[in-house]
Amino acid sequence: MKKRAFPLIVSLLLLLGGLTGARAVIREPYATEPTAPVWSSYDPSLHYYYQQLTDAEKRVFSARYDCVALGRPALWDEPGLDAAGRMRVDYALLTDCPELMYMPIETGLGGVLLKPEEDWCAGHPGDIERLMADCRTALEAIRQRPEWGESDFEKQLAVDRHIVSACRYDLEEEYSTYASFTPDPMLRTAHAALAGGRAVCAGYAQGLQLALRCLDIPCLIAYGYVYDGAGRANPHAWNMVRIDGEWYHHDVTWNDWDDETMLEDFFPYLNLDTLTIRQTHSDDPARSALGFSLPRCEAEGANYYAMKGRLLGDDWRDTLPALLWAAREDGQTALGVRFRDAACFEEALASYEAGDGTLFGPKADVPRVNVWEDVNFLYFRW
Repeated sequence: MKKRAFPLIVSLLLLLGGLTGARAVIREPYATEPTAPVWSSYDPSLHYYYQQLTDAEKRVFSARYDCVALGRPALWDEPGLDAAGRMRVDYALLTDCPELMYMPIETGLGGVLLKPEEDWCAGHPGDIERLMADCRTALEAIRQRPEWGESDFEKQLAVDRHIVSACRYDLEEEYSTYASFTPDPMLRTAHAALAGGRAVCAGYAQGLQLALRCLDIPCLIAYGYVYDGAGRANPHAWNMVRIDGEWYHHDVTWNDWDDETMLEDFFPYLNLDTLTIRQTHSDDPARSALGFSLPRCEAEGANYYAMKGRLLGDDWRDTLPALLWAAREDGQTALGVRFRDAACFEEALASYEAGDGTLFGPKADVPRVNVWEDVNFLYFRW
C-alpha cells in the first residue's frame, strides 16, 4: 500500500498544477531586443530612448515593438512593469521608432498607448513593408539631389530640402494632431513626409529621423510646445541631430515656408543651439518627468549660416553688402543671413527700415526682407 501512495501523490500534484496552469500561464521574459526584421532598418544603437530603458523595460518595449511589427497582439501584454515603467516604454515606442509607421492613439504628449486591435495588427506588417519601400525610394531620390555630398551636413541638407520640396504641411490637421484623435493618423508617419506629400509636424520629424538614421546619422525627436501670436502653447515636434560629434536642433517643419519663392537659401531652423531654439520651442515636461535625458546642444559650427559664412557679427556693415552683391551677381533671388547677437540684428534691421542706400543699394532696387527676430534672421528677396 505504501508503494502505491507515492505515484498517486505525484499524479495528484501534476493534476493540480495543470489546473493552475489553465488559469494563469507563466511566460518566460521576452527578449531585450525586438526580433522583427524591421528593427534592423538602421543601426539599432541609434534608437536613442530605447538605450535609456532598463532591461525589464526593454523586454516590454521589444514585445510591444514585435506586436506592431509582426502583427502579434498577444505580445502587447508582456507583464512585469508598473505604470511608470509602461509609460517610459510607450514614450520610447512613440518617439524612437519611425520605421514602425505606427499610428497610435495617445492621451497628449507622453501619453499611454492603447493595445492595437487584432484586425489592425493583421494588416500592419504588410503596411510597414510597403511604406518602407516607398521611403527607400525617397532615399534614392535624396541621393540625387544637388545638396547631396560626402559629409553628414550635406546629407542632412539634402534630406531637409527633399522634405520641404516634396511635402506640404497640412493646416487642417494642425490643431487636432495631439489635442484630439487625428482623423488621418498617417499624416504623423515618416512616410507622409518622405513619400506621401502631406504631413503634420510629427510626420516631418519622423521623416527626418528615419532618413538620417538610414544614412547612419544620429537623430532623435524632441516633442514640446511652440507659442502662437496670442501666447497659446501648441504641441510641436522637431529633431535633434548629431553632426561632427555635436548635437543640434533641427526643425524641418519651420524650414518649410508657405511661399515657394522662399525655398532658396531658407534654413533658419537648421542646426541651432538650445539657447536659440528655446526662444520659440519649449521642452516636453513629460519627457523629463519620465526620466529621459536629452543631449546638450551648445555648438554653432554646423549651423547652416555658419557653414556658409553668413553668421554675421560686429563687421556686418562690411560683410552684408558684399554678400548681397555676390548673390545677385550669381543669379540668386534670395539670401538668408543670421546674426550672432540681437544687437547686431536690430542694428541691421533698423538700417534697412531707414532706407540706407549705402548698405542695401539704390532705393528703387532695395530687396524685400522677411524677419525672424527670435533667431536673429533676415531673409532678403529681389
